[in-house]
Amino acid sequence: MTTILGLIDHETGATKKISKQILTAARGLGDEVHAVMFGPGAFDGAEALGAFGASTVYVWDDEAVTSYATEPQVRGLDAALDASGADVLLFPSDPFVTDVAARTAVRRGAGVITDAVDLAVEGDVLVATKAIFGGDMISRCAVRPGVGQFIGIKANAFTAEESGGQPAKVVELDVVLDDAARRAEVVEIVEQGGGDRPEMTEASIIVAGGRGLGEAEGFRLIEQLADTLGAAVGASRAATDAGWYPHQHQIGQTGKT
Repeated sequence: MTTILGLIDHETGATKKISKQILTAARGLGDEVHAVMFGPGAFDGAEALGAFGASTVYVWDDEAVTSYATEPQVRGLDAALDASGADVLLFPSDPFVTDVAARTAVRRGAGVITDAVDLAVEGDVLVATKAIFGGDMISRCAVRPGVGQFIGIKANAFTAEESGGQPAKVVELDVVLDDAARRAEVVEIVEQGGGDRPEMTEASIIVAGGRGLGEAEGFRLIEQLADTLGAAVGASRAATDAGWYPHQHQIGQTGKT
């Protein structure tokens, strides 16, 4: 029996779209789909993951999750993999989450594939498809047999669909941290928000602008239209490089997908 564990990205319990897409993809690959959530609000959002196919959700909500960088979540993910007995880990191909997955893979001797846009079981092998060189080429990758498979899923590669499942069983993880896990400490968090506008990777509608606007002032029109539509604001690389709009709004191969 194949068990798949999904590493869930959320904001105070509100599951992000990419995580729902991951659970949807996992349902077609394994016999059992489990999930793991870390941090504030995890307990509040865990049961709802049953609607997307997770039978069990492992939760660790501890001050150390956000007080220290990377290593505590590595220990938590390691514990979740042991508890679930998962053969495959699916995680969002996001810089922060990938950091945790990659470090955990090193600890466990697992193989890592990132930015997958499709998954298929071929015989006994799970094959991940990647779009490379800006989509000009397709690469098909697999981890050799007998090694743990950690696969990062690119945002919006799958459509999130509910399975009609029951609320998930919630299991609290008991994670023990040593001094080595507390070496790097988060001393300050500064949030750069877009007001009431949705984040680009979560938005259903994006209004984007580029050099055709002529100057930074042109983005006021983009913002007005976005606010009317309840949309996010995006920008081309040329526009962000010119300083017309903040880089976190850049769309494209070197920006957000």
